[in-house]
Amino acid sequence: MPLTRRHLFAGLGALVFTSCAPEPVVDNPIASPKPSQDPGVSALSAAVTELSGAVSRQSDPWRAAALAQTSAWQGRLLATDPLVGGEPVFPEASLSPSVSQSSDPGVGLTAATQLVMDAATKALEEAQHQPMRLLHLSVLLAAKGLTNPDALPGEVTNEPYQYQDVADKTALGTALTHVWALLQALEKGLGLTPPKDSQHAVLLARHTELKDLRDRLIAVLGTDRPRQDGHYELPSITDAASLQAAQTVLELKLLDGLAGAVAAAGEKDWLNEALAQVPRVQALGGKLPAWPGWVHS
Repeated sequence: MPLTRRHLFAGLGALVFTSCAPEPVVDNPIASPKPSQDPGVSALSAAVTELSGAVSRQSDPWRAAALAQTSAWQGRLLATDPLVGGEPVFPEASLSPSVSQSSDPGVGLTAATQLVMDAATKALEEAQHQPMRLLHLSVLLAAKGLTNPDALPGEVTNEPYQYQDVADKTALGTALTHVWALLQALEKGLGLTPPKDSQHAVLLARHTELKDLRDRLIAVLGTDRPRQDGHYELPSITDAASLQAAQTVLELKLLDGLAGAVAAAGEKDWLNEALAQVPRVQALGGKLPAWPGWVHS
């Protein structure tokens, strides 16, 4: 059949339509942004690696208890969000040869704990949010506890979590409440301890220190201070042994309270008081947990 003008234009139209049709769109998957580790967290993680190496050269049962703590810290520091935890995302730093080559395990432990304390202090100073300040402070306090290889470390309890910021005066008020409770316990203990007993002078000295801390907290809080309870719930105190047990519990609670105050008010305020609680707890036979300061309500 002869090709007509009508057939010619129809063919050309189809050709134009075909040539102008868009190419099929292929959606390339968008890669998720690679997580980045905070520099302070990274430096602290590397220091914890060194400490784990130094701890592994010590003797059990202290070694096993201390490694459980450093492992708990590292697990959080290598996660995408240390406050949430989960599977490690970032690679762990390699152990430096100096740790394994040190001839004196005690010297290596001292150096490694100081490394962690320095890194935790720096991370604490640079942290912008209260929960992360408490996390870094917690590692700092627990690492200070590991400077004493004669004191068995405590278990991994009350791990970090995300929480709403606490007002600084609320945190300071909590610390003051713990001071009042401890003072009340010591006053009861002083009444049970004969003045000629050497422990009486020790209790009296601690009582004086706590009164000074109480006065400083009250001065900062002013009219915002909490109401003092005349009868706090205290562990039973009937003799020297129960007094020591009660004081240990209450000194640990004061440590938690001071840690909360540091996280809320800033690392330059009350940090020395919180650090001073570590040897006090250990001197009473108390075991410092892996995460001091973290209290689940």
